[in-house]
Parts: sequence; structure tokens; C-alpha cells
Amino acid sequence: MDTIAMASEGSTLRMEEGTASYAAVVAGAGHPRTLKDITGQVVQKLKGGSNFDNWQWCIKLIFEEHKVLSVVDGSLAPPAKDAEDAVKAAYEEKNRHAKIILFCNIEPGMMSYIKPHALARDAWAELEKVFASDALAHKLYLREKFRELKQKDGESMQSFST
Repeated sequence: MDTIAMASEGSTLRMEEGTASYAAVVAGAGHPRTLKDITGQVVQKLKGGSNFDNWQWCIKLIFEEHKVLSVVDGSLAPPAKDAEDAVKAAYEEKNRHAKIILFCNIEPGMMSYIKPHALARDAWAELEKVFASDALAHKLYLREKFRELKQKDGESMQSFST
């Protein structure tokens, strides 16, 4: 096993050399292929409820690109204990890859939400539980502020827009 140091609260990530996750991390200078690699766009790391909605949408695209969304959204359930070793290994590889994607796209302060979870789908569900309501509340707040926005009589457009 090779150890790859990941910059988050001194954590290290252990992966078997030769696995797809290992290759993705090593080839990607410490992270799997990102949305920036695919589109030239950078995904802002999850900071909390204020950017959760946009972050979630971007990360789902990355999960789709890496073919691990089924592990995260639960449409591919963990294999039964008596499943073949190859089936278990394939699931574990996808799960590990999804966790690396999550790890690489959150601020260090968010680690406490995902660290306790062995399954990427459970880590994802935890983030949704914690931040989805914050994101909705933030949207509603911004919508209300927009509705209250009015130009004063005689105010120039330049003055109003600044």
C-alpha cells in the first residue's frame, strides 16, 4: 500500500498502487480528474449552506463523469456479504473514488461531516441533510431581498445599480 498525503487536517489516504483511484490521484497531482480538467471551470469547494446548491450540482457532474454517481445516489446498493469478491471489489473501488471526489471538493472545515462515513452515499446524505435546508433558506432570503429592491424616484440607473 502506498500512502498519499492529502491536505486536510493532517489526514492521509491509503490506496493500493495500481488501482484506478490511485492512478487518478497520482496523475491528477493529488486529486482525481476535476471539472476544471474536463471543462476548464473550477468548482468552488463546499463552504457550507451558502454555496451548497451550486456545489452539489457541479459535484454530481463530476460523479457522472467518473461513473460513480450510482454509488453516491444509492441506485447501486452495496453488495451483499456473500457476493463474489470481484463484485465487492468493483463496488469498493467506485465508493473509494466517490469519497476522494468529495474529499477533494470540500473545505477542510467540512471534513467532520464526511469522515465518519464508510460509504460515499452516507457522506453525501449527511451533507444534504446538513446543508440543503440552509441553501433553500439562503435562496428564499435572496429572493425576498430582490423583491424589495426598488429604484427611488429621480434616482439614476447608474446610482441604483451600484
